[in-house]
This record gives sequence, C-alpha cells and structure tokens, in this order.
Amino acid sequence: MKGGTLPSSVEAANAAFMADTKRRWAERDEERADAKRIGATEGAKEVATDRAIDLGQPGTSAVAIIGYYLKDTDEYQYMQADVLLATDAAGNPDETFNIVCPRCIQRGIPQTMAQLRVRNSNRKWHLDSRVKGEVFIDDDGEAYTLAGKIICHEKFKCPDPFCDGCYQIGEYPAGKEGRRGTTGMWRA
Repeated sequence: MKGGTLPSSVEAANAAFMADTKRRWAERDEERADAKRIGATEGAKEVATDRAIDLGQPGTSAVAIIGYYLKDTDEYQYMQADVLLATDAAGNPDETFNIVCPRCIQRGIPQTMAQLRVRNSNRKWHLDSRVKGEVFIDDDGEAYTLAGKIICHEKFKCPDPFCDGCYQIGEYPAGKEGRRGTTGMWRA
C-alpha cells in the first residue's frame, strides 16, 4: 500500500540488508584497526587508508540544510543535503544533491535505503550562495558549513515504489519561517 505499512517481505528484506551492512561495517573497522596496529608495531609512519570523505559530517564538506515541515507538531525537522558535482551519462558535470526521504524514515526504512538523489539534469534546481560559508549549528551542537540554500520548484518523488513522498524545496511560506540559512521542504 503506497504511503502505508510495508509488506512483511519488504520489512524482512530491509532487516537483512541492514544486518549485512552492519556486518560489513564491523569487518571494515576491524581491518582498519589491524592495519593501524601492524603499522604501529613495524614503525610505519603512515598507514594506508581509503580516502573517501563521509559527506555531510561536521567539518568535512559543505552542505545545505533543509527544514521539513511536520504538520502534527507545527515545527520543522532539519536535515542536511549533500551538494556535490557528479557527471551525467555523457560525462558532463551535473550538480546533484542527496537527501533522505522523510516519509520513508517515518515508515521505518533505514536511512541507507531512503536516499533521494536530485540531479540538475533531471530537475531544475539551483544553489542560492548568499549564505555560502556560514555555519549552521544543529540541536546536538554539531556545526555544518553551508554551501548555500537549495531552491527546487520542480516536484521530485521518492524512488521507493511503496512511498508516496513527493516534495518541493524553496523559501519558507510567510509566517512559517525556519532557521537562518535554510530552505523549506514540503510535500507536494
């Protein structure tokens, strides 16, 4: 049922996916610890590590912060959107932002399976850079460097066939302003 509860087979598949993901994360962490331990005992000055940057983590890359309006509490839930430069099928630069689908999260889908990728080649959006470089501090006290404010007037949908999430991003409506440096997201 679209937007409702998930079939038990989908819930079982999600649980199996997350269990496998956690197992692989544990193996990766163990391999890294072994590499550091071996490097330390052999007097190595540096240990080889992968160079992947965890996008959106405080202090690693610029993000845009989006306030998703929750009708039941009449408040905004703030989430980060990772802004990056990807390439399209022809190898041309294609600005992209990634966010998590709030509807999927509300339905209990793991964040790793609830990712939305919005490419500029598919949905016209732009980054308002007037707040670029400003710092956003979330409720946990973590600081994020802002890339700007995402404005996407075109609707975009969650790719999950069981989700009814369809969204737009833009300036906050009058009387419903959010925190400085953020834009609003609502269900369309």
